[in-house]
Amino acid sequence: MRVLVTAATKYGATTEIAQAIAAVLGDHGLEAIVLPPEQVEEIEGYDAVVAGSAVYAGHWLKPAKELVERHAGGLAGRCGCSPAARSATRPSPRRIRWTWPSWSP
Repeated sequence: MRVLVTAATKYGATTEIAQAIAAVLGDHGLEAIVLPPEQVEEIEGYDAVVAGSAVYAGHWLKPAKELVERHAGGLAGRCGCSPAARSATRPSPRRIRWTWPSWSP
């Protein structure tokens, strides 16, 4: 199974978190590829996507928001998103829902 791990970062710490996530996925037998959001051209070749961002003033960084907007249709059913990810596209924290891909490792 191929998993895309992508995270927008300002100073590099969020990239380190993405690399740590990919390492754990690799330890569990998954093929995890880490790319910055700006370099993600397509998501169709991945079975799952882990998307994240550094958060400043309660908002995701622009590259992460643009990635979600570019690939909104393809992310449905393929992306496990945290409450912060939901707030990147829906500002109201009262509407937060966890989404999980429909696969199991």
